[in-house]
Amino acid sequence: MDRIKVWITAFRPFSFTATIIPVLLGTVLAVVDLGRVNYYSFLVVLIGVLLLHSGTNLINDYYDYRNGVDSKEYPGGSGFVPGDIILAYQLRVAALICFSLSFLLALYLIYQQGLVIALIFGIGIAGGYFYTAGPINYKYYALGVPGVFILLGPILVGISYYVQTASYNNRVFLVSLPVALLVSAILHSNDLRDMEHDSEVGINTLANILDRKLAGQLYFWLLGLAYFLICYLILRGVLPLWALITLITVPQAAENVAIIIFSQENRRSKVEELERKTANLHFKFGLLLVLSLLSSNLLS
Repeated sequence: MDRIKVWITAFRPFSFTATIIPVLLGTVLAVVDLGRVNYYSFLVVLIGVLLLHSGTNLINDYYDYRNGVDSKEYPGGSGFVPGDIILAYQLRVAALICFSLSFLLALYLIYQQGLVIALIFGIGIAGGYFYTAGPINYKYYALGVPGVFILLGPILVGISYYVQTASYNNRVFLVSLPVALLVSAILHSNDLRDMEHDSEVGINTLANILDRKLAGQLYFWLLGLAYFLICYLILRGVLPLWALITLITVPQAAENVAIIIFSQENRRSKVEELERKTANLHFKFGLLLVLSLLSSNLLS
């Protein structure tokens, strides 16, 4: 495989929508409230979090390999380090470069907005690095899904809103919850795929702490609650009626749930693509939510 393609794959760009959508959502909420957008700040946040996300993907692969989770028999992640396609130290160096570049961009926002940005950036980089890195490695203690819910939901939507408005409110928090549930479902689908292997190597995720039936039900509830919240927030006047457009993704969500229901045998092979399918659902749902807010604002 061409070296450039190898490195692009190692960054796992298919997962970037998990950070792009919250940034767009927070920015659009600011546009609705202010009637304007600071494009420079938006780009700095977007590029910064993509670099942070890239560094997180790389460093997680590195520590999963170092901790014996990934191997030639079970490569996991990108699979390039166990396969000797990329050396472990190269992955670590690339991750640290991404984190450093993200920090440089954060300095601009800290200068503009103050220490609140520094605090949030610190939480973000710690959440990404210590996902699999010791001494915390919270992924291994069933805290991955709750951590992602917080980091790529209320925090990322909130900081994207804050850099535009220098403020925060309950509406921003509430609107972040549906996308937070779906981004949590992305990680949970990955854990569903790896249940047996994670148990073998001593990793505790929500999926393997629960039995297969309950883990599948958790996936259903993560998706179902996202749609319930859309309807609830519309009824409460937090979201515009236009947000009902997100419901056109319900058939895709049902298809994903069906994969779990009908995968009691040969489980791994049948849920192999569930992570990507869930990421695709999160992207479509989130984009439609963003467009509904823009449409309502333009037509009001």
